[in-house]
Amino acid sequence: MVHKDILISPYMCNEIVATYFVCVEVTGIENIPDGMLGLKLPMMDYQRLVALIRR
Repeated sequence: MVHKDILISPYMCNEIVATYFVCVEVTGIENIPDGMLGLKLPMMDYQRLVALIRR
């Protein structure tokens, strides 16, 4: 993982389904663990949100 404290949440939707993914940036997707997906996101500007959790 490049930044283990930063989660990326792309979404996919069409006429049938809408879903969000929870992702982390990695240096490569050659060795993906079973049950996981590898996604390549285009280089562009993305919105950043910061969540403050109070306990």
